[in-house]
Amino acid sequence: PYELNIGGQRFNCTAVSSPTASFRAVGAVSHANNASTTPGLPAGVAATDVLVLVSAIRNQGAGSPDTPAGWTKRVDLGNVIVCTAPGTASAPTCTYTGGVAGADTTAQIAAFIGCSEILDAAADLLNPSAQDIAYPALRTNRDGCVVIWLGWKQDDWTSVATIAGAAEIAEPDTTTGGDQGIVWDYLVQTAGVRVPSGAFAVTGGGAAISRGCVFALAPAAQTLTTTQPLSRTYSYLGRPTLLDLMSITTAPLAPCWTAESLF
Repeated sequence: PYELNIGGQRFNCTAVSSPTASFRAVGAVSHANNASTTPGLPAGVAATDVLVLVSAIRNQGAGSPDTPAGWTKRVDLGNVIVCTAPGTASAPTCTYTGGVAGADTTAQIAAFIGCSEILDAAADLLNPSAQDIAYPALRTNRDGCVVIWLGWKQDDWTSVATIAGAAEIAEPDTTTGGDQGIVWDYLVQTAGVRVPSGAFAVTGGGAAISRGCVFALAPAAQTLTTTQPLSRTYSYLGRPTLLDLMSITTAPLAPCWTAESLF
């Protein structure tokens, strides 16, 4: 056991449980031509999962996806957004503003286990016309983050190579309107380290403008078990590299209680 002191209260911690994040599944993609999209929920979603939505429209610089009701926008690239929601959320109808005829719209949802909706870090690039999709470097602030590489291109393709060391989520493209594609890969980090810059290698299609983004979702809360019962609730906000969030809940006569924290 080791001793902790929060708000002047001293107690012994006897165990720490750290969840390990993992990929659940990805849902059916939805494409349209200057119209709303209805992406499907991934199979087997649990209430404790985190849902990640990517929504995009082709006419970069004028068109923009709207944030669906019940979802929280985490990354905004102009014509591409990333939103999150708990596993209890319903599949959204994604709408768009500023679209024109031929402006493809695309939306897809993935589910993750053991991570939070908290955005740890994000970086992005708007790329000039090229075959591949360049993305920037990113340094995460916590251990155990889910790192997601996201690419968008104003053209279709035959295939996109998976980033070395990562796993692919999906790479849907469409010719419903003027053509576009999104691709996303992920990696669950052990330690918070710098993710190097690079590029999605695209096969097929032609040169076109693109966006490359790397973002990270923080891990889910750790659970600390103690042997000293308390009857109050405390909260603690610390530095990102130590304790980002600690909340303690307890019952007056409970033989033990737990504290949850994000590292």
